[in-house]
Amino acid sequence: MMEPPDTATPNAEVAPRGTGTVLAWTVAVLLVAGGLNWGLAGLFGIDLVARLFGDGTPAARVVYAAIGLAGVLGAVLLLQWKHFVARPGLR
Repeated sequence: MMEPPDTATPNAEVAPRGTGTVLAWTVAVLLVAGGLNWGLAGLFGIDLVARLFGDGTPAARVVYAAIGLAGVLGAVLLLQWKHFVARPGLR
């Protein structure tokens, strides 16, 4: 069980709930991949997902859907960001 936050140490490092989980890391990786893809598309007209998986193929659609779902889950995690807990052992 996690210890309650130490209020006596105002400079303790904190992390939002959900960080470090497989889901949070998966969301982060997909959001970075989506951001890079959109950056390449906007700057150079290169759709990396379409180049890797084919334009409009089922595999490309799965990748786009996963990135979209990651965006929704990332928004949920951002809304929960205000719930910080202190990491045990960090001061």
